[in-house]
Amino acid sequence: SSMKLGGTVVLSAGLAVAVLAVSTMFRRPAPVGIPSRSQVSLARQPIHMCRQAPRVPFGRNLRGAMPSRGAGPVWAEREKKIAKFVWQLIPEDERPVEEESGMSKALAGFPIVGLLMQLANAEGGLDGGSLRFSEFARRILDNVDEKFYNSVEALRSTRGQEITFSTITYCLWTSAYGAGIMPRQEVMDTCRRLSISRDLEYEMAMYEDARDSLVRRNMQMGVQEQQATLKDQVELAVDCLARLLQLKQGTDIPEGMQPHIATIVQECYPSATASMVDEAIQTAAIRTARQRKAASQSSETIAAAAEDALES
Repeated sequence: SSMKLGGTVVLSAGLAVAVLAVSTMFRRPAPVGIPSRSQVSLARQPIHMCRQAPRVPFGRNLRGAMPSRGAGPVWAEREKKIAKFVWQLIPEDERPVEEESGMSKALAGFPIVGLLMQLANAEGGLDGGSLRFSEFARRILDNVDEKFYNSVEALRSTRGQEITFSTITYCLWTSAYGAGIMPRQEVMDTCRRLSISRDLEYEMAMYEDARDSLVRRNMQMGVQEQQATLKDQVELAVDCLARLLQLKQGTDIPEGMQPHIATIVQECYPSATASMVDEAIQTAAIRTARQRKAASQSSETIAAAAEDALES
């Protein structure tokens, strides 16, 4: 039995080396300024490309405060790359073909190989299905249209230097994976704090710890899937962006900001209809007012009152 066990371990190790070698051969280089997905130790580190050149406009060719795109093969394959917004909570029959093949799923079943593949993949978190912030930002960067960057620049010129690619993407990331798992107010609060402190590392670490603890609790209760819909994600994304823009809860989003927020959310969730996004923007005041009312009935009354005083 010991010989069989040793043979199994050797076979698993050999398969792991082969999988890593093949993945290294076919892995495209990461865009400049974004850590490679193999750098697992950077999972919680920020993408700080937005604190310099606050007044420099950025677009497809001149981003200024935006991360730079890679050159060569990365740029050449963009036109034929299919957008893979895997964070969208859409019905099973409407989902695109999964990225990983059947062989990858079979290899992931081996104990050692599965662990090594999980470390090398872009997915993180206890549920194994959520993208790390660096990979989420990479997919946004690779797939959104020019109007996304124009909307970010428009909001930046209106609200100030706290509106950057990193902070906007952080709001989209937290709302995508926080909907149905974390309390809505908690997700909005982390975006609000980020607009003031601009400490992306701290907020990212706090968010991941809080989400992992809730995912662990859900797993113990037998809940494996994210209990939310695409509409929930869209509404939470709108609310988080409003908090990043330092808009007071329970108030309407200014008309000048509505088209830019709609563009950003629509680009992040291409499966969402324009009417769904517009409804989420128009009803933001009602949703956030209810959140504040619920908070006032708890121990957060003092904190909410202090925040109101600061915002006024």
